[in-house]
This record gives sequence, structure tokens and C-alpha cells, in this order.
Amino acid sequence: MKKINKFMYNVVNDEDVTITISFTPASKSGSFPVLTLDGKTLNPTGTPPVYKFTVTKAVGREHLVGTDFTFMPDAPATAQYNVGLTGSKGGNFTFAVKKTDPIPDPDVRFKVVAAD
Repeated sequence: MKKINKFMYNVVNDEDVTITISFTPASKSGSFPVLTLDGKTLNPTGTPPVYKFTVTKAVGREHLVGTDFTFMPDAPATAQYNVGLTGSKGGNFTFAVKKTDPIPDPDVRFKVVAAD
């Protein structure tokens, strides 16, 4: 996986993508993430939640991961979701979605490219 920008990554076919999400500050009133892959809900495992999928699209196509990050009303203004992205063919990236961000539910795109 190679980072193009905060919400766009290049991947190769058959690459396994892992998305890990944590919430700061850790609290019971804070984190309720929901992720979808190409319109279908991804089911996480563990705590913090870990989402996985395998790249199956053809070169030139892309997988779209939609995010729904809910911030509870009592979460502080400094609250944020910390997102980690890892590709089985390399690449380890992070970004944060803050309660104060103008777009709290970004789409993350994974464009399939030919292997080097």
C-alpha cells in the first residue's frame, strides 16, 4: 500500500488491508465507528475494533471504505478517532478524525494498481 493523500491509497490485487480504530480519550461515551466496504458493512473484531478486507478489484478500479464516526454529545472537543491502515504488501499509515473536523465521516479510497 502506498499513500497518495490522507484519504487515498494505492494497493495491489490480493493485498490484505487492515484498518484499526481507536478513540481518544478512551471512554465509554465516545466511540461508535461503522465502516462499509463498497456499500456493505464491515464487521470488526476485537477491541479496539479491527477491520480487514482483501483487494479483489481489477487494476484501475478502486475499493471505497465509507466511515461513520459518531461523537457523543458529552465527548470533549479534543475527542478524535485514530485510524491505522496497514497493507500486507507493505505500508503502515495513520490519520485522525477529530470531533471539530468539518468532515467527520471521510471516505477512504483504495485504488488498485499493477504490482511493481
